[in-house]
Amino acid sequence: MKLFKVLQWNVEKSVDNAMAPMLRDPRIGQYAVIAIQEPWRNPYYVTSHFPKETKDLFHLAMPETEVSEEWPRVCTYVSRDLKEIEMVYNTRDIITLHVRPKKDGPRIFIHNVYIAPGGNSQIEKEGTDMLIASLAATEAYDGEKEHIIVGDFNMVDPLWAKGVRTNTRTSQLREIIDTFPLYLATPMEHDNSASRCYHTRKRVHN
Repeated sequence: MKLFKVLQWNVEKSVDNAMAPMLRDPRIGQYAVIAIQEPWRNPYYVTSHFPKETKDLFHLAMPETEVSEEWPRVCTYVSRDLKEIEMVYNTRDIITLHVRPKKDGPRIFIHNVYIAPGGNSQIEKEGTDMLIASLAATEAYDGEKEHIIVGDFNMVDPLWAKGVRTNTRTSQLREIIDTFPLYLATPMEHDNSASRCYHTRKRVHN
């Protein structure tokens, strides 16, 4: 795997129009990680769409929950070609995994995040608090690290969307971005798109 490619998509719980055609597309093999928000729910098991074609290429990571009302709103497919894969942190709305594309390379922490929409400041705070907790969980690992934060934050700010005003609701998320620091890895657009990917500017050492 020469390039470490990440695909992110809020599929809005659709299997027929989103997850099924995507996971059966032979081009998905080029991705190291597929980060899904609002995945389709299997009515019989705590899992999502995972056809044989996908199982041959990927592992599926989902939050560990059995309670129906706490059904996971994120799932992450991770390439079987990666040398090391481990779940670091998980809740209904966030999964943090660490992977190593190369045996002696740095750990790459993938944070797949979903924050519910609606402009509820308490929900948004809980979402960013979980992200802070997932980042804190990575401190238990020594050596070189890189972080990729990807997902649907359902918040807009001029830091990642053109044509919008500064938003006080995003202050905690901006603090996280500044602290690491992170940079925007997806194009800034003239819209209110809330699906974004951030990557560490430099490797972090413990």
